[in-house]
Amino acid sequence: MRLFSWGLDEQGLRDWIDRVLDLGITSFDHADCYGDYGVQAAFGAAMTPAQRERVEIIGKVGVMLATPGNPGTSVKHYDLSWDHIVGGVERTLRDLRTDRLDWLLLHRPDFLMDMDEVAEALGHLRDSGKVLRFGMSNFSPSQMRLLAAQVPVKLEANQVQISLEHTDALADGTLDTCQELGMHPMAWSPLGGGGLFRGDAGLDRLRTALWEVGQAHGGAADQVALAWLLRHPAGIRPIVGTGRLDRLAGAAGAASLKLSRQDWYKLLAAATGSEVP
Repeated sequence: MRLFSWGLDEQGLRDWIDRVLDLGITSFDHADCYGDYGVQAAFGAAMTPAQRERVEIIGKVGVMLATPGNPGTSVKHYDLSWDHIVGGVERTLRDLRTDRLDWLLLHRPDFLMDMDEVAEALGHLRDSGKVLRFGMSNFSPSQMRLLAAQVPVKLEANQVQISLEHTDALADGTLDTCQELGMHPMAWSPLGGGGLFRGDAGLDRLRTALWEVGQAHGGAADQVALAWLLRHPAGIRPIVGTGRLDRLAGAAGAASLKLSRQDWYKLLAAATGSEVP
């Protein structure tokens, strides 16, 4: 999403992809609207055929922004019609210069979506081989169940906001429903968009707890915050938004930190300001 702020030209981005793959990070999260509908084309121009064989691409469609990159749209809205789902995937494939998406997520719930249309579109994309796996993003538990009951494809992920700074998904049924339906949560903004480390006095208690747990396990605070997500039995997969290779290397290392149950609850108490009832 923030690729255009990283200051990389085409060759620099190509080299960056290689370095990220060498860290063992192989999934790249896209959406058609990122970078005013321009990020996918930049990534596709840089990515080589050899890199494509090592890369897992997550694509998202459904958000319609009123921006220069999306002419004809005068008001932000969501569109999960057959035409937009299929057309959005076709555009994504052209932009990324590939013949298939490893994942397609419906980016935001469309209150006007016709489930028959959605089902037909996803079935068409599966049968044509243009999408290998399917899921959703920012869907509530009831919306997850509704979609899963109506479409002819297996839904395997819901990308939602969850971090130690944003713990609603623990209690609002989102993670429970993911486990019920066999979906993996993908966590966007898993470090609170960097907010955990920007000096907000209201987060001092949490930062102290992250440092203490990190000292006990030999990890940095950001690694502990990611390990906290990885510890959950729903199988949360963090989507890390940084382009810095040192930060990505640290993120990859979070998988080796094994937090105890008490570590996990200590961090939750520090994040919410109180112990569990």
